Amino acid sequence: RNMRQLVDPLYRMAFKRSAPQIPLWRFADMILKPFSDFEGSKEDVAKARAQGRTVISVNHIMPVVDVLSGYERQNRYDLKTMPQGDEDAEDAQLMTLLLKHEQEAIEAASICSDVFEDTVTTGLSAVDVSIDWTRDPTNPDINLVQLAPGEDVIWDPFWKRRDLGDARYVLKFHYSW
Repeated sequence: RNMRQLVDPLYRMAFKRSAPQIPLWRFADMILKPFSDFEGSKEDVAKARAQGRTVISVNHIMPVVDVLSGYERQNRYDLKTMPQGDEDAEDAQLMTLLLKHEQEAIEAASICSDVFEDTVTTGLSAVDVSIDWTRDPTNPDINLVQLAPGEDVIWDPFWKRRDLGDARYVLKFHYSW
């Protein structure tokens, strides 16, 4: 079955109509058009070159995205555990150190920055946080994987909470060919 056959029943349930016929990659191209190098068509470029004019494109959006991404990197917070009472203060401090170590080991800061930049440019991004027990059952690995909405993951369109806690479904999929 193709992806449209899988998505269409969920889309019908959410929007009371069939899913659009536009392929996801064409839809993504329409969204990302402002970030392309030249906003004109290939015919416009060919016409300008035929007239002996230099084709110049100035991207006004990407510098703003770069500034926002820099602000995110400079103002990033580390995870910190808080004690429930005075007796938990030492344990909370130890857990904070362990969280910091694990964040550095899996390069969480880099992944979070990539997700932030994708969110700024496309409007949405997602991260899959999982525990992998296959390598060592006694000491599992924590994995962070960036997912592209519409390509790697889709969810209930009526979600309200940012963590998708109120979504009726979240479907993670991967094409293999």
